This record gives sequence, structure tokens and C-alpha cells, in this order.
Amino acid sequence: GRVLGEARVRMPGEHNVLNALAAIAVGLELQVPFPTIASALQAMANGYPLSAVAGRRDRFGPGGISP
Repeated sequence: GRVLGEARVRMPGEHNVLNALAAIAVGLELQVPFPTIASALQAMANGYPLSAVAGRRDRFGPGGISP
């Protein structure tokens, strides 16, 4: 294989790392660019977008996160 880059998971726990790896695999299969996947993982905290953790209620939709 080849190195695509680095992805950081801001959530503790092995299960979150495994979930992130699954998300990366699905994203790559759907031809989502790796930097986009890594950025989305970095923006998550405790399973929610960081803006939702701060009090804003974001939702995921077909085009990504929408207010």
C-alpha cells in the first residue's frame, strides 16, 4: 500500500479508532479524497461535529454538514 497521509481522532478509546478506520475505508471506496476524510475526522469530538459540541446543532446531509 501507499501512505495517504495522517488522520487524527480527537475521541478517546480503541473503538473510536476502529470506527475512524472504517470511516476512512468507506470514504476511500466512495472516492472521497483522503484530505477531506482526515479533515472531517479531525473536526469530530465525542461523535459530534465540534460546532455541535459547542452548542450549535449541525446535521449531516448528502452534501456534508448543514445548519
